[in-house]
Amino acid sequence: MDGTETRGAVVTVSAARIETALEGMARYATSLSLRDLPPEVISKVKTCFLDAMSGCFAIRHDARARAALQSVSLDQSDACATVVGTAHRAAPTDAAFVNAVATGSTDRSDTHIATATHPGIVVIPAALAVAEKRNMSGAGLIEAMVAGYETMCRLASSLITPELVTVFRSSGLTGPVGAAFAAARAMGLPQPEMVSAASLAAQTSAGLNAWAYAGTDEHPFHIGFASRNGVVAATLAAHGVTAAPTALDGRGGLLSGYGAQEKCRLLTDELGARFDTLGVAHKPAPACYFAQSPAQLAARMARETIATADIHSVEIFVSDAAAQFPGCDNRGPMRSRQDAAMSIQFCVASVLLNGAIDERSWGEFNDATVNELAARSRLGVDAGLSRTSPHAQGARIVVKLNSGQTIESRQDDVRSMTHDEVVGRFLAAGDPFVGSARLSEFVGIVERLEKVASVRDAMRPLATA
Repeated sequence: MDGTETRGAVVTVSAARIETALEGMARYATSLSLRDLPPEVISKVKTCFLDAMSGCFAIRHDARARAALQSVSLDQSDACATVVGTAHRAAPTDAAFVNAVATGSTDRSDTHIATATHPGIVVIPAALAVAEKRNMSGAGLIEAMVAGYETMCRLASSLITPELVTVFRSSGLTGPVGAAFAAARAMGLPQPEMVSAASLAAQTSAGLNAWAYAGTDEHPFHIGFASRNGVVAATLAAHGVTAAPTALDGRGGLLSGYGAQEKCRLLTDELGARFDTLGVAHKPAPACYFAQSPAQLAARMARETIATADIHSVEIFVSDAAAQFPGCDNRGPMRSRQDAAMSIQFCVASVLLNGAIDERSWGEFNDATVNELAARSRLGVDAGLSRTSPHAQGARIVVKLNSGQTIESRQDDVRSMTHDEVVGRFLAAGDPFVGSARLSEFVGIVERLEKVASVRDAMRPLATA
């Protein structure tokens, strides 16, 4: 890097060049070791792994996941990675793509709370595909997943704002870099090649939120493209392709392109000392992260106080970020399951009328009774909901009854699913296709993943006949 370059308010000269953000991130990702990871981080990535795998079973029923499967070559000579929930294997790039589209299609993706970004559905398919190709140990897979999570979450913290996501998909912008770090770590690339891999991946960052307004099908493909591009970028770097180490924090870098260069310090802030992986939540409802608290609160109100036949109208108060997010303020009628997954009004109406969070409700997006109540529901902003924490996504619901009485309740933040709840959902998602015995076997493998000798062998229970 010759000459002078400005990075935020810092001017650096080539004679005393400082480490770029990508170089710092790659230094961390190449040096992290299972023995240095806190036990709670290891436990967390196991939960994240099961959560992502449960979504992959959407390959059996989601049209977008089926289209992804039909778009790739299967069972060829280079097919070494599992397409979860099928009998097929594919090349690593293709397996990462299909598995990412499948798990991304469910809207059950794990979520980095601070940025509402979804690392697992991007990072895990990329890390897994390369780990299977290299027949790595479970310990190596854990290290690759942590490398991807930590780098992707920090990029999201540096880049994503509520204003940006009115146009751009956060996981599409940050996912390629996270997937590249995960894939490069799984490949065992040294630091210079890892820098090039992440730099190449950053140059594929993309994803528009037009789908949320149009009610169209493309958003799982943001995830598939990001995961595949991360694997491709790491493969290119392994073959000697070089790319700019300033692709994130430099004058022509990603943060500069989105007006976020002053936040470049967040890319490496406490990297290795603080684990953003622990700030990931697991969504109980197959819906937008911003609909989770409203859905949970509606379930509690339905259990405790409300007879559904008595409901006249509903007011739902959320944070400003939730109200602004594309597709969240939608009274219907719902045109697709995707509309229903994004609409806070639909989520609350569905849960109130069903008395619980039931995944089948989102599939019945054209249910007349639910749509009628959603149409009588209003979304508003309660500025006080986030006062206790800048990242809290609480909700307040006011239900007006036909008698004129009102019932009000509040929840201050999303309650993440526990590990046991994630396991239960995994077992329920895969049981029709794999069977409970093999699913339970796989859960046992994941629980001792750091001791597993072969990731390729570990994945065999999730292949169907």
